Amino acid sequence: MFKPLLFLVIILFTSGVVSAADAKKVVDSGVSQPYVGARALGMGNAFTAVADDHNAIFYNPAGLARKTKSDLRLFFTGSVDPDLLDFVDEADKTISASVTDSEKITNMSNLLQSNFGEFFHARVLGPSVFWTKKNWGVAFIPVNMEFNTKFQNFVAGPGAGIDTNIDSTLALSYAKDVDWLGDNHWLSWGVTGKLVNRIGVNKAFSAADAVVSDEFFDIDKDGREGMTLDFDVGFLWTPKISQSSFLQYAEPTFSVSVKNILDYGYPIKLGLVSENKDDDPVKLGRRLDFGSAWRLPGFWVFDTVAAVDIRDIGQDNWTFNKSYHAGVEFHWTMKQWWQGHWSVGVNQGYLSAGFGGRIGWFQMDLAFWGEEVGTKSARKEDRRFLAELSMNF
Repeated sequence: MFKPLLFLVIILFTSGVVSAADAKKVVDSGVSQPYVGARALGMGNAFTAVADDHNAIFYNPAGLARKTKSDLRLFFTGSVDPDLLDFVDEADKTISASVTDSEKITNMSNLLQSNFGEFFHARVLGPSVFWTKKNWGVAFIPVNMEFNTKFQNFVAGPGAGIDTNIDSTLALSYAKDVDWLGDNHWLSWGVTGKLVNRIGVNKAFSAADAVVSDEFFDIDKDGREGMTLDFDVGFLWTPKISQSSFLQYAEPTFSVSVKNILDYGYPIKLGLVSENKDDDPVKLGRRLDFGSAWRLPGFWVFDTVAAVDIRDIGQDNWTFNKSYHAGVEFHWTMKQWWQGHWSVGVNQGYLSAGFGGRIGWFQMDLAFWGEEVGTKSARKEDRRFLAELSMNF
């Protein structure tokens, strides 16, 4: 078990060169999310108008204006495409086999060819801290590493393109209720300022690279590193509903959020890891999100909310199929210290499901969903699993 995990770590942090081809353009056909939350993903990632927990800092900061208590959350998150683990195991067996390098390269080529067209994903969000209270939020994520790879054929033979971003983020949020539409409407706005240091690697590797190279590359030279400051702005609007309308029971809330407003690149080059000060990593990507949330009738110990989002408008790989999200969450409370949720949804047309449970200070959130990673003309699903372990104070 140790060797496959070690090989996965090596792939996550490294990649090799097949040719001058830009693997990023081939690999990154999905809509990359700089930050994702387990609870949101369980309900189809339709969270822009819900935004009532720590995730509001990055989904819609306006939600902080509606918080009623302070929370300090320490957590670790990991997500993976389960098929990636199977591939890593097979690759490790191929590299470790007691045969010649030539035979290893042939076997690795066959393995890469058998996975032609497949897309694998993994993400590690290192030990992080979020503090939120009414109107305010602070987040520090020291390591947010996203890894995507797609198996394809190059001039040199079967290989894989790799797209990896490693972000370190410090964020400060502020939100407030305003009376711009009159006292009878509940309107909130919020802003998140983000300082992000990103290390990006966009490469490709061949069977020979995987077998004979002592190291795929020198991250000091091949990584593209830069720091940027950017902002998200969001709004939540709960309109006044007539007492005679059935919508008064649904308490609809509508939202709009603009992420990475500036999106001007990486002017700050600290060189904390990479020596490359000429090339920028991939931009965060400006995007526009719309959403709505609807309260459904509660039953037994459950409070129920449904949500629908159209997200990531303006992102380079945006299509309508990649933008729509919908879900339902059933939140249950046994005691103040014993509560959780079940959720189900549709993420970009694919089924999602989630569970969260809290006992005392400890909380675990799980999500299983499908991500659209195909091109604009051909759909392709990538199934993923995410676990988030946290301490809440």
